[in-house]
Amino acid sequence: IAIIFLCNLDPSKYQEEIQKLLDALDHVQKPHGGWGYGGKETGDTSMTQYGALSAWEAVKVGFVVPRENVEGMTNWIIRTQDPTGG
Repeated sequence: IAIIFLCNLDPSKYQEEIQKLLDALDHVQKPHGGWGYGGKETGDTSMTQYGALSAWEAVKVGFVVPRENVEGMTNWIIRTQDPTGG
């Protein structure tokens, strides 16, 4: 949420803070592509939505989010959605 807030508040003024937060977000992304609770291999859709929104807001204001992070997240969401689309 802090990434989203700072990107909307003043991305130039808070560039260093946003980048540190993006680096931390990258560090805790699970190998399967989603985000989840520490100590658990599983992902959490609610936590992953904040990773997705943070990446989106950061890219909109000029930050670089690694393509493999976005692809991993997207693939995780596709793999874990309900067969009916929910």
